[in-house]
Amino acid sequence: MVNATGQIQLSGTSQLANQAEPGSSGNAGEVNIVTNQLFIQNQAQVSVGTFGSGNGGLLKVNATDSIEITGADRLAGLFSSATSSSIGDAGNIQVEAGQILLQNGSIASDSR
Repeated sequence: MVNATGQIQLSGTSQLANQAEPGSSGNAGEVNIVTNQLFIQNQAQVSVGTFGSGNGGLLKVNATDSIEITGADRLAGLFSSATSSSIGDAGNIQVEAGQILLQNGSIASDSR
């Protein structure tokens, strides 16, 4: 859990992730962010997912004020994914915010 009373800012190629790795059988854990403002910029990502037989975790964001995702080529954002070689499900994304601004960013779940 990441809990900040002010703001959280991820930029560049920063990542905050929890995933089930290849060859693993367990589920990925939860990523839970509680803050007033969340800024995700450039190619930064917050993600959950699976590369193994377990399921991806829950990505939960509660930003009382706002979430701003401004990226390059939609690489910045909140993601849940499962690769083609994984057996488990991608995981879920739950977002609560006063405002959400997306500019070339993404909130996406992908199973390949």
